[in-house]
Amino acid sequence: MASFSKPGVSEEQYARDRYVCMRESRVSDLVGGHEDTVMFHGQNRLAQREANRLFEACMIARGYKRVE
Repeated sequence: MASFSKPGVSEEQYARDRYVCMRESRVSDLVGGHEDTVMFHGQNRLAQREANRLFEACMIARGYKRVE
């Protein structure tokens, strides 16, 4: 997962924002098992890519910039 930075934000605020974005972008329709044991390929890989895109959009909307 990518890292994000926002000048002047506390560690606590970063953690809260990251948590909210993770919840909002969570993959809910995985095929083939429980979320913590399923392999990300095929349909699941597409769902995970979309979740990653939504997470990044959420963090950017909160004023963060992606750090490479």
